[in-house]
Amino acid sequence: MIIDGHAHAMGEFGNPDLLVKLLDKIGVDKVVLCSGGFSSNDRPNVPKIKESRIVKNRHLIMVSNRFLHLFIKLKGGVKDSDVGNDLVYSFKQKYPERIIQYFWLNPNQQKVLEKLEQVRISWKINGIKLHQCVMRFNNSSLEMKQLVKYAEEHHLPIFIHPYSPKEVKKIIELAKQHSEANFTIAHLMGLETIIRFGKELENFYFDISPYHVISEKRIYRAIDKFGIEKILMGSDTPMGENNLENNIKKIRNLNLSKKDKDLILGGNIVKLLKIL
Repeated sequence: MIIDGHAHAMGEFGNPDLLVKLLDKIGVDKVVLCSGGFSSNDRPNVPKIKESRIVKNRHLIMVSNRFLHLFIKLKGGVKDSDVGNDLVYSFKQKYPERIIQYFWLNPNQQKVLEKLEQVRISWKINGIKLHQCVMRFNNSSLEMKQLVKYAEEHHLPIFIHPYSPKEVKKIIELAKQHSEANFTIAHLMGLETIIRFGKELENFYFDISPYHVISEKRIYRAIDKFGIEKILMGSDTPMGENNLENNIKKIRNLNLSKKDKDLILGGNIVKLLKIL
């Protein structure tokens, strides 16, 4: 089974029928979908970046957070933390066998746990999406601690795009305090920090999207330090061109066994989400 573990309901994934048609064309069974933070009609003007040593530099990946945050701020910010969640749910209703919903939220939102409880029961969401560039929050705040505790109690994985190495360290502390809460780190951000301060932890998973930003060297390093079972294939669609297809090709070209490649392509997230 092949599962895109990270995508947004925008651009070419902004229409459920076209989305499923594209999944069928590529040979993908399911997609973990979350809001894009803006309208589903938005197609980000992402430059056609080619793979290169510069683009894959791990320091550049983290620095890019500052530019992303500035871009979001100049665009007026995301004023409604629920934007797009209803849309993703409508996709899931139409294609329940293909769409896996992660609920995008802001830990600082008022009554966030009440809202989460509501959608956990009524929508049967599969996970939580957090993005520190789009919605700034502190990983050591009381609100975040309460959210992680809730996620741990209800077995909801947390997919988080951290803003800085400092914030990654705070996630490590949360992971230590809540060993049954599972964290997926977007784009291998802070991998080296986690290796240094949390390599003994077993509740970290690593998203390796998008294909043109993540180097094979860092994928192998994540595997070496945390195990093949912790690596998840994603596309980050529509933040790039042909991300899903290209990342599948990239994984299939890795120097790994077919069994290990199959785990990255979908087996690991099936086990994480207990969807079979």
